[in-house]
Amino acid sequence: MTIIEADLERDGNWWLAWITVDGERQGTQGKNLDEISLMATDLAKCWGVTEPVIKLVPTDDASKAALAARDAKMRAQKARESAKAAQVEAVKSLLSEGLTMRESGRLLGVSFQRVSQLAKS
Repeated sequence: MTIIEADLERDGNWWLAWITVDGERQGTQGKNLDEISLMATDLAKCWGVTEPVIKLVPTDDASKAALAARDAKMRAQKARESAKAAQVEAVKSLLSEGLTMRESGRLLGVSFQRVSQLAKS
């Protein structure tokens, strides 16, 4: 498996992908992102790359902004999961020390009902 970065740009209704293999820069086009990924993979195979994995790297500002937003969303999801795990651990610890659900909720800044949900997790 060889990871190849493809510079991606928009040209009217087409996507263009530029890859470099053995110092040679080659391009291909496609109507949508799925197609351009397949076309770039085929282009790399034509140049002798076995099992290429294409990483599309946008060069225009709009696509970069979209990828940045997607990455931010993924980081936020991971942060939510991490926060929930920390809350579950804290609830179990607080309840095991004899605090009530209401007291635990006040310390954590959540309702006692949420404490009950977290305790069951």
